[in-house]
Amino acid sequence: MQHAERIQERGADIVEIAMWVDTPEQMDEATLTNIALNRKLKAPFLFICRGKCGKANRMLAPVYGSCMVLCVQRYTVNGHKEKPLLRAVKAVYDNLNYKPYGEGVKNNEF
Repeated sequence: MQHAERIQERGADIVEIAMWVDTPEQMDEATLTNIALNRKLKAPFLFICRGKCGKANRMLAPVYGSCMVLCVQRYTVNGHKEKPLLRAVKAVYDNLNYKPYGEGVKNNEF
């Protein structure tokens, strides 16, 4: 957190933080870090993870405040396989429902 705050204090347009995530426990820690960054920082931030469990965190980081998802259009032989596919990210965000339960519900539509 101190590192992110120092980057912000230096006037960065976007604070970028990367973590290595190989285990479910590290995934939990990364999610809590993302939430803490969202609460503490005033500047936009990009929170990305690498490792065995990193792709899921990359896809969901904006739910917890990160400013974007870094995606690829398609995988290539020498390409970056940890970045999620754009169509997969779009499908997830097209289907997320942020409205509180009962809000905006008409004629049994959810």
